[in-house]
Amino acid sequence: MKKLSVFLLAAMLLNIALPQDRSDLDEFILEQMEIFHVPGLSAVIVKDDSVFWHNSYGYMNLEDSLPVHDSTLFNVFSIGKTITTSCVMQLWDEQFLGLEQNLNDIISFQVTNPYNDIDSITPRMLMTHTSSIRDWMIENYIVLGDPTESLASFLENYLCPGGTHYVINNYYNLTPGTTYHYSNVGIALLGFLAEPLTGITFNQYARDSMLSPLEMDNSAWFLDELNLDNLAIGYTYSGGAFSPNFHIGTAGYPGVSFRTTALELANFNIMLLNGGWFNGLNILSSDAIDSMSTVQNPGWSSSYGLTGLGMFQRTDLGSRTVWGHNGGSTLGYAAQFYFCKEESSGVVILSNSEQYVDPIVEYLFNYVLATKIDDDHDPAVIGLRIYPNPARDVIHLMIDGEHILKETMMYNQSGQIVLHLNGKMNEIDVSTLPSGIYILEAKLEEGVARKKFVKR
Repeated sequence: MKKLSVFLLAAMLLNIALPQDRSDLDEFILEQMEIFHVPGLSAVIVKDDSVFWHNSYGYMNLEDSLPVHDSTLFNVFSIGKTITTSCVMQLWDEQFLGLEQNLNDIISFQVTNPYNDIDSITPRMLMTHTSSIRDWMIENYIVLGDPTESLASFLENYLCPGGTHYVINNYYNLTPGTTYHYSNVGIALLGFLAEPLTGITFNQYARDSMLSPLEMDNSAWFLDELNLDNLAIGYTYSGGAFSPNFHIGTAGYPGVSFRTTALELANFNIMLLNGGWFNGLNILSSDAIDSMSTVQNPGWSSSYGLTGLGMFQRTDLGSRTVWGHNGGSTLGYAAQFYFCKEESSGVVILSNSEQYVDPIVEYLFNYVLATKIDDDHDPAVIGLRIYPNPARDVIHLMIDGEHILKETMMYNQSGQIVLHLNGKMNEIDVSTLPSGIYILEAKLEEGVARKKFVKR
């Protein structure tokens, strides 16, 4: 029996409601937003190497009644840890460092656990939160706006005796590499490794090597790099009312203050889902991603799940296994991104509330799976081709075999229908469409085929 058929049978036996269409999806999300007290939310489903569906709901700014839109930025907090880890894994790909290398061989100051004088902390320990570096009174280093202290200065003053931020409690009385303790400072140190290795700040290295290739041009760690008109206000819900939060920063920024849009974070998700490839660019090796999405030790787990490298594994979103990260649940934001290798799909949800919305995450994974069940056909088998791609004025459709085209639909990245044609159509005028990425859906007697194309 096919895996999809097994899923459908299980859903029927357990009386699980399968998503039926886009209106059901919108209704479910809006219901959950009300239940979880979410002012605004942006969500994306990715399938294979492209956006399958996207929509935005509610308000990015309640006081001015500004709705969430495609370009709305949210603070995704700890999801920045996965991006930071991916940047350092690029350096591993290029043999700039080893995962078991003593980081004191890389940086100019010495990091030593004062309880046991062990100085052999490694990049792998930082990625798995087993470095013995502790977030002690970390709230003391949060500031309004952007930080004025550099990452290098903060880390040296926090980790080294005599530093202005140093106390012995900045470390756990544990042997590095043996015990899991979530560490924001540890990820900050991980990101900092890029600076002595490349000669530029981590922020700039990430921009050059990860964000720009992924077309995440509106995303950044610092407020002065953002279009603040697009930055959602984060809200705390209490006593039946929403209270706005200030935009904050910290010198230990790599794992705690990344801002992005749902569609741009979806590009990162697509890259991880597709073995390091995005739009023809090999950004990260498949070996690096396989290492990141391998459980490092079954005993190293938290509320996030089992620990990989910069990511966590979850098995509680239906019967599937997913990898990814949550971010926030504080200071007015909560974000989630996951991908499922077996189903070749991923989900991104960003919001300006402090509530993780697992029911929506699971529903979105089920939605793309149920849609494929309804189609009862693998689009790749039909062999739909579009040329030229990218296109400016006209696209041509080629369908392998003796398939009869009944209907053609075209969706933008928000999941909205922008074109609907009946009957056989080998040539389509797209000259009036705005530039962007579109999904063409060809309905045939044998099933449905979909293909992404780019309108210049």
